[in-house]
Amino acid sequence: MKLVRFPLILVIVLLAAFGSAQLALAEGGATVDPAVCALNAWSPELFSFYGDKATILAKFQALDRNLLHHRTFAFIVETNHGAKLTFFELQGKLLEGTTMDLASTSGKSFSDLSQQITSTLLSNTGKKCAGMATKEILANYTRGQMDHTVIARPATAGEAFRYAVAAADGEYMQATFILLC
Repeated sequence: MKLVRFPLILVIVLLAAFGSAQLALAEGGATVDPAVCALNAWSPELFSFYGDKATILAKFQALDRNLLHHRTFAFIVETNHGAKLTFFELQGKLLEGTTMDLASTSGKSFSDLSQQITSTLLSNTGKKCAGMATKEILANYTRGQMDHTVIARPATAGEAFRYAVAAADGEYMQATFILLC
């Protein structure tokens, strides 16, 4: 009897994930395979590096995470002179979209924001799209006060990092890359 329940439970979980992914996508405007979204909602990644711009850029260029399979990701770059938050969101279909909405803001520090994102993703346990959950946190945190521009879609973390540090002030920094869905 227990062996029969497991496949049934698995089907129910997958159908729920499919429905959640469809809803999240309808709200976000981009289209993606719901199975991929469900997997990414369960497995976001966070990388944090320290160094000067050149050192961190080399680390991100070596980080092969195939951004062309992700709709959303973010950078938080902090120096002793301030911080910059950059959120990337794909416009259009996952494998076909060529542009991204780049939302950014600056401040003294975003260390408390990193903790909010971590807490949200830990409590989410794959239930809600990680990218849309993070986007909601950013909207609340910044009170909707982010500058938006449309950019060509970066193919690598190194390319995306260049946008994130374009105006960074400081010789030594911490760069945190949050790979969402």
